[in-house]
Amino acid sequence: MTTTAGRATAASLTDAAVASLAAAPDARLREVVSALVRHLHAFAAEVRLQLLALLGRHPWRPAHLHMTVRAPGYRQLTTHVFDAASRYLDSDAVFGVKPSLVREFARHEPGSPDRPAGVGPDQFWYSVEFDVVLRRAAG
Repeated sequence: MTTTAGRATAASLTDAAVASLAAAPDARLREVVSALVRHLHAFAAEVRLQLLALLGRHPWRPAHLHMTVRAPGYRQLTTHVFDAASRYLDSDAVFGVKPSLVREFARHEPGSPDRPAGVGPDQFWYSVEFDVVLRRAAG
């Protein structure tokens, strides 16, 4: 994927979208959808389509952490937890915020005696409590 200053370009996004169709088993479907993707991307660029702006939305997400939790005999869970003090909780660009996923992140000042490994004595750090319940694996 081609990038400019660490960001994907319009062409690289189009190429990636078309490449994602490579596994489609039906050659005609792959051909039609690939052409559609290329034409829609070109149309959006030509008319400077700003879909989010037209909808009165923004591309921002509230501050959050992702996690994947695994344990033998249980189903894997991938989720996230949002900082209650973050902007955009009510307008998340991907509509991923649920009240059950919002928590208070506690700031700890430098020199805290209970600081985790890897945090220097002159660094502040945050902690959050979030209970995870896993389902037993089928079988």
